[in-house]
Amino acid sequence: MENRTHAPSKVPVKRAGGNTTSDLKSENLALRRELNAAYQQQAATADVLKVMSGSSFDLAAVLDTLVASAARLCEADMASILRPKGEIFEYAASYGYSPEFVRFMETHPIRAGRGTAVGRTLLEGAPVHIPDIEADPEYTFREAQQSGHFRTILGVPLLRETIPIGVIVLMRRRMGPFNDNLIKLATTFAAQAVIAMENARLISDTREALEQQTATAEVLQVINSSPGNVAPVFDALLEKALRLCEAGLGQLWTHDGHSFEMAALRGVPGPWPEFLPSQQRLSPEAPLERLAAGQDLVHLLGVTAEDLYRSGDPHRKKTVELGGACSLLGVALRQDGKLLGALTIYRREVRSFSDKQIALLQNFAAQAVIAMENARLITELRQRTRDLQESLEYQTATSDVLKVISHSGAELEPVLDTLLKTAVRICGAQSGFIFGLDDGLFRMVASFGIPAEYEDFLARNPIALGRGTLIGRTASERRTVHIEDATADPEYTQIEAVQLGHRRTILGVPLVREDAVIGVITLARSRVESFAEKQIALVATFADQAVIAIENARLFGELRTRTTELGRSVEELMLLSEVGQAVSSTLDLRSVLSTILTRSVEMTGADAGAVFRYGLTDRSFRLVEAFGWDEALLGSIGELR
Repeated sequence: MENRTHAPSKVPVKRAGGNTTSDLKSENLALRRELNAAYQQQAATADVLKVMSGSSFDLAAVLDTLVASAARLCEADMASILRPKGEIFEYAASYGYSPEFVRFMETHPIRAGRGTAVGRTLLEGAPVHIPDIEADPEYTFREAQQSGHFRTILGVPLLRETIPIGVIVLMRRRMGPFNDNLIKLATTFAAQAVIAMENARLISDTREALEQQTATAEVLQVINSSPGNVAPVFDALLEKALRLCEAGLGQLWTHDGHSFEMAALRGVPGPWPEFLPSQQRLSPEAPLERLAAGQDLVHLLGVTAEDLYRSGDPHRKKTVELGGACSLLGVALRQDGKLLGALTIYRREVRSFSDKQIALLQNFAAQAVIAMENARLITELRQRTRDLQESLEYQTATSDVLKVISHSGAELEPVLDTLLKTAVRICGAQSGFIFGLDDGLFRMVASFGIPAEYEDFLARNPIALGRGTLIGRTASERRTVHIEDATADPEYTQIEAVQLGHRRTILGVPLVREDAVIGVITLARSRVESFAEKQIALVATFADQAVIAIENARLFGELRTRTTELGRSVEELMLLSEVGQAVSSTLDLRSVLSTILTRSVEMTGADAGAVFRYGLTDRSFRLVEAFGWDEALLGSIGELR
């Protein structure tokens, strides 16, 4: 037998602990794979966190990065994140979808229920793993599987405080279950998605709150800078309400207790205002009438389908056809239970307003009420100030006229001139007259602001009683006569007043003394503008003052006459007293005659006087006593026959 030498066979070398070299290599390779996977997971997490920590937080970018990382690390062909919206699920991010599959999912939204992995995950609130869709009896969304060509699917819920707010879905085109590590990894990505969504929600809430606070502050600033003027407030308020509530058009209405009146419009298409009445008197079902009936809020979704908008009312149809209004939100403006108006905004698509937007519109409505109340109070204050100023001006004018009366005595002309000028100025007239009754006719005694040709005409043509003239009608009726337009009064025939005097709106007030008309005061405006009641009352006061002035002048005249007569009587008595005293105190005839002659010259205001004695026998006059005569004159006088 041939002796052969065999090479020693390779036998695994035993090492301490009992592991062979190949075992160690396998363990090392597994550790390397785990380390690489952990590194990749950490890198993916870092990428997501980097996007999340960017200066401009973009949730869509974060979720896109997240689903791409999840698909790569979990060895999936496709991945997506979906969030519930009403009865369907809305895509927030997707990865690996073919254009055909994207179009299919846009037209075939996923609905709640166990027939889809998404619906089942949301119902269970826990990961749902379907290794083979074709073998799952509950899976019914076969069209999606055929369009997307996937066999294995994993759904992991996005939980915020144990409440599902979405689902992350991983899909493989081949049949291949996800192991526990990958399911755990997908759960980590789901947690990151929740963090990203929560951050986005907090940022959105913070930004929204800041925008609302800024808008509120800006509206309040407009209120402060526009005291008593609601127009700029309403415009600013509507602009911010439309922007923050994501509406396309808006209206602000005021209510006067009976009907609505348009106060502000914004975002309204051009043709619509032609069909939009300024005042609203609508059916009880109309949104505004529902607010007027006591509702504080009206929220209509898809108003084109409402019976109200299919009732045949033309305004309602134009609201939809021309305004494009589909979703409506209306809020009542109330102050202490009283309806002041309404704020209505519209969307051109069928989409409900959120609770935050409703609360925001109610806040804007409260600001509108503040603006309206401020405007009311400021208007009242201004009116009261004007009334006080007007009252003070009237009282001052009356006092000035009375002062003139008290200092004028018997001088009537300056009193009437002052009175008439004051009346014209205070009452906002252009001209005025005062006529006095003289021998059955009214003649002008004072004028102001009258053209010379018309004043000359009146001087030559005194006015008689009758309805054809303002003076004649006022005196005939013994009351105030107010003619708004002399050219439109069928009884008024004094065309010269219009042509020469430029008098259109005229006012006549009688001057009455002891129930008898003694004159008329008139005011006129060259434009058609009625005199206010306060102005008419003031003219009546001036008429009374004119009567007082006329009566004072008459009394002063009588007093002056009586005083003059009384003075003469006293002087006469004094003269007689002196003469009597002279007669009784002496028997000297010349002395008595000299006293009588001197006092007679003084009493009569003469320069000289003489006493002659008549002789019956020779029938001639001889000078007995003279006063104030010079010597030459006395020498030339002889006997007078």
